[in-house]
Amino acid sequence: DEYIERRRHLFALCRKHRLEQLGPPIIEYTPEETRIWREVSPRLDELHVRHACSIYLRYGQRHLAGRAMIGHAIHTGLAGGPETALQLISNGLSLIEGHREPDLVIAAVHNQIWFLVDCERYDEARKILFLNRGRFLRATASGHISDLKMRWLEGRIDAGRGQLARSEEVLREVRD
Repeated sequence: DEYIERRRHLFALCRKHRLEQLGPPIIEYTPEETRIWREVSPRLDELHVRHACSIYLRYGQRHLAGRAMIGHAIHTGLAGGPETALQLISNGLSLIEGHREPDLVIAAVHNQIWFLVDCERYDEARKILFLNRGRFLRATASGHISDLKMRWLEGRIDAGRGQLARSEEVLREVRD
């Protein structure tokens, strides 16, 4: 079946990227796949968070509950719910043990800033970026997040704050 073969291919690709620490693969989804996932993803995420978080918390696994919540937050924000995503990220960050998974903290904070910009909360985004700059730079030095991502966030924040010349400069720098 074509569907099963496609799922196997995508699974193998993602697994290879994870095992070889290549970062997430770039996948071009078909219009049908995109349509289907837009319909089912919010419901699956909701069920996952509702059940996974409660199960993890019931067994004292706060870190795993926070991890599940952050994953749900990112999906929620990307699906057009940035305000809800911000609350979920905040709750998730309060549950995780950052020293266990510093990359998770960085991903959560990066997305938190992104969604704050989406919500036009530029000053708050700028403050969080400033407070986490050291964390981002340490991660950049170890190859976990690129300086370009941090600079892109800066450009988005500057654009939202009306600092268009600075934003344009930063975004061109990132592009080039």
